[in-house]
Amino acid sequence: MRRALLSLITISAALLLPIAGSSQPPAGTFPVIVVFREDASLQQHRGLYQADDRARANPEAWGYLDRGVAGAVQHIEARHGFRAEHVYSASIRGFSLMFAPVISTPSSASAAGIFT
Repeated sequence: MRRALLSLITISAALLLPIAGSSQPPAGTFPVIVVFREDASLQQHRGLYQADDRARANPEAWGYLDRGVAGAVQHIEARHGFRAEHVYSASIRGFSLMFAPVISTPSSASAAGIFT
């Protein structure tokens, strides 16, 4: 059931992205939503969160985020060389990004058991 919901969310994002955004995504990229495992302990990443330009540009959106989730996302961003477009910590815990084949997959995070 969860995988079906995740697939539906990912497909919906892919279909709605061209409508919602005014600019086209870079060629060869596609939207992805990454969901952390439900039982993943992310509170150890609270101290890694640093308010950045995204938080300063949109303090309402970033202000409500769980700092453990946001810190984990920033840690994974730094480790794998990408930038999340959105971070989620209420109904789901995870992030979205425009995935390009040249970006390394978060295999070490997956192996650590934090991804679904």
